[in-house]
Amino acid sequence: PASEDAAAAPVRPDKVGALLVLLLFAVLTVTTLRPLWAIWQEDPALSHGPLLAVGTGVLLWMRRRELRRWESAAVGGMALLIAASLLHLAAVWADISFLKPLSFLGIAWGGIWFLGGSSARRVCAGPLGLLVFAIPWPTTLVSALAFPLQMISSSYAALFGGMLGLNIQRVGVHLTVLSENGSKSIYSILVAQECSGTTSLIVLLAVGYLTAYFTPIRWWGRVLLVLAVIPLALLANAVRLTIILLVGGLYSAPLAQWVHDHEQPVLVFLCSFGLLGIRQMLTALPFASLPAPISSLPAPNTEDAPV
Repeated sequence: PASEDAAAAPVRPDKVGALLVLLLFAVLTVTTLRPLWAIWQEDPALSHGPLLAVGTGVLLWMRRRELRRWESAAVGGMALLIAASLLHLAAVWADISFLKPLSFLGIAWGGIWFLGGSSARRVCAGPLGLLVFAIPWPTTLVSALAFPLQMISSSYAALFGGMLGLNIQRVGVHLTVLSENGSKSIYSILVAQECSGTTSLIVLLAVGYLTAYFTPIRWWGRVLLVLAVIPLALLANAVRLTIILLVGGLYSAPLAQWVHDHEQPVLVFLCSFGLLGIRQMLTALPFASLPAPISSLPAPNTEDAPV
């Protein structure tokens, strides 16, 4: 019978190899995501990590028809796979938090490039790049960026508050709302590292990357769109501090504390609107638009062409 012949047929070696590769990749995924999940739960700047992971899966599913052929053996993919694997081993040995998930992304991208070729590499580059914004930044980098962001945010908050009629005294990152004659302190805040704007910057960078991914412009326009997030994040943090100073100076400190605890999502939402405005300006530039595909170009008029 046909069923007995099918049962007696040997298992193909390529299927066994594919199953082993999938099994090893699944084990590596679990060992990488387990500590990363704990960071997502503890760090408020990376609480959007699970959402980015789901978004990456959705983006890959949207382009699944372009990932049907896995018959390549790209040398570049193999080189990236080996280099990322060695980097991952070093990161695990040295217990470097940010380097372990980053090297894991290199392993995934290198494996896709090796098995699927250049077309699969290009298709998966955008979705996998989104996961970069779910990885914790190095502590040295955060410390190096936090103090300049603190100084810039506090200086602009003092400027905006003065423009709105507040008598503000600024000493470094310490802002104080004084009475009209300057003899009495009404309300004061200290712009700590947590209030430097790094949280808004990390979240808005992911939003800017997604906006650039779905924007049909040239690569340099997409880079500009992501870089535009930096001044937007600084502006949002300065506005946030100004609102807290206004509420604390004109009303009460408890109300200012309530604003401090609840205003972050609103400002990120408003910055996203600013990002969409920049996107609209870039798409309106004729030299930033992508060239039309050959199939969509109008056919040449040959009726009056000379013989």
